Amino acid sequence: MALALQSGDRASERTCVRDAVLAATGVKTRTSSSWPRSVRILYSRISHLGPLHDKLKEFIDPSSGVMPQGLMGEGLVAAVRDELTEYYRSVALLQSQVCESDGGGGTLRRVSVWAQEPLHRLTWLANIAHAAQHKKGGELASCVHRFVHHGDERVSALARRLLTSLLYPLLLMLTRWLLHGEIDDPFNEFFIESRSGVPIDRMWHDKYRVRDWMVPSFMCREQAVQILATGKSVVFMREACADLPEHSADGTPDHAHHLTCLLTAHDRNGLDDEESQAWWEASGLREGLELAHAAASQRLLAALTTTHHLLDHLVAHKRYLLLAQGDFVHHLMTLLQDELSKPATSLYVHNLTCTLEAAVRATNAQFEPPHVLARLHVNLYPNCDGRDDNGWDVFALQYRVDGPLGTLFPATCAARYRALFTQLWRVKRIEYALHDAWRHHAILHKRLKRMPGGRLRGRRGGVARAAGRGGQEAAPGPAAGAAPPRAGPALHTRHDTPHHAGIAVLLG
Repeated sequence: MALALQSGDRASERTCVRDAVLAATGVKTRTSSSWPRSVRILYSRISHLGPLHDKLKEFIDPSSGVMPQGLMGEGLVAAVRDELTEYYRSVALLQSQVCESDGGGGTLRRVSVWAQEPLHRLTWLANIAHAAQHKKGGELASCVHRFVHHGDERVSALARRLLTSLLYPLLLMLTRWLLHGEIDDPFNEFFIESRSGVPIDRMWHDKYRVRDWMVPSFMCREQAVQILATGKSVVFMREACADLPEHSADGTPDHAHHLTCLLTAHDRNGLDDEESQAWWEASGLREGLELAHAAASQRLLAALTTTHHLLDHLVAHKRYLLLAQGDFVHHLMTLLQDELSKPATSLYVHNLTCTLEAAVRATNAQFEPPHVLARLHVNLYPNCDGRDDNGWDVFALQYRVDGPLGTLFPATCAARYRALFTQLWRVKRIEYALHDAWRHHAILHKRLKRMPGGRLRGRRGGVARAAGRGGQEAAPGPAAGAAPPRAGPALHTRHDTPHHAGIAVLLG
C-alpha cells in the first residue's frame, strides 16, 4: 500500500512538472485542487513565464499592430527573437530532463530554481518591449538606451545587446552619410532629413536639417550638428563644386581614417563581443567625429579658396559694393556726373556699362583678375513710391556671383549689399560735391588775391565781401603810358555755380 502511494505521488509530481514546463512556453494548463499549497505556489511561479512569453510573441508578430516599424525596429525584433530562441533552447533541455527516467527526472523545486533566471530576463524584455511600442528610429534607440544605465548588471547587459542590434541600420546610414553624403532612409528613421525641390544655391541652408526628436540619447546635439555639417561638406563638393573628395590608397575618402570606431563596427557587421565596447559607446567616437568634421571642412574651404576664388570675391564686394576702392569710385562718379543728373526714364544700362568699363580701364581696377571684373555690372532699381527719380536715385553697382559661391551669397545677401551701396553712394556723392565746391572756392580765392586792390582782410570775410571792398578801393585810372589793368575773373554768387546748387539741394 505504501509503495503504491509513493509511486502515485511520483507520478503526480512528474505530471505537475510537465504541466509547469508547458505553461512556461505559453501552453494553457489546469491546476489540480488536490495539489498541496507549496506545490501550487511553485507551479504558479513557473507558469508566470507563460504570459511574459505571450507578450513577447505578440511584440514580434507583424499582425499584432504593436511591432515597431522601420529597419531599426526590425533590428530590435530580431534581437528579441534571438532571446526567445535562447529561451526555447533552455526549455527544451529542461523538458528532456523531465522526460527522463525516474532516477534522473527533474523535480518541481529544481524547475522553480531553473526558472529564476529566465523569469528575470523575460520580465525585463517585456518591459523594454512595452516601452518601445509605436516608436521608430532614434526615438526607439533612446527608449532602449535608458535601460543601459540600469543598476542591475543583467538588465544593463540585456539592453546593451538589444541596442547594439537595433542600431546597426543607423550605423549603415551614418557611415554612408559621412563618407559619401548620401541618405538611404526609406522609413524616415535617420536624424538627418533631406528635403526635395530645394535649388542648388540654397542646398547648404535648406536642403538638410537635423530632426531633434530623432537624435539618439547617447549622442548630444553638438555631435548631430557636426555629423550634419560633415555630410553636407561632402555633398557640396560633389554637387555644387563638381569636385569629388580626395581618396586614399584603399579608396576611402580622405576624412574616413578619423572614423575608426564606425568603420570597424561596420566591418564586423555591427556585432560586438561581450568584452569590447559597441560603436555607440566607444570613447573615441566624439574625437573621431570632430576630426572628420574638421578634415571635411578644411577640404571644402580649400576648394572654395583655390578653385573658386572665394577670397577674391569677398575683397571685390568690399572694394566695389562698399566703395573701398577710392580712385575707382571718384573717377566713376566724375564720369557719371552728367549722365545721372538726367531723369531715370532716360537712362540705359548699356550706356552706363560703357561708362563703368571706362572707369575700370582708367583706374587701378584694371588690374583685378578677370573672374572679378566679369561679375561687376550696372543695374537700375527704380523706387516704388511713385515719385519722379533721377539717375542718382536708381543707379547701383551689382556683383553677380553664381555657381557654388551662390550658396554663400544668396539673394538676401545681395539685397543687403545693395542697401549698403545705396547709402554709401549717397554719402560719396555729398563728399564729391563738397570736395568739388571746395576746390572751386580755393581757385577763386587764389585768383582774388592776385586782383589789383583785392587783398583780403580778415579770415571771416567772404569772397563776395572781398570783391566788393576791392571795387571800392580801386584807383581812379591807370597812369599815363601804363598798360591797362588785366580784367579779373567774373565773380559768382553763392548759387551761380552748379556745384553750390548741388550742395544746396543735397543738404536741404
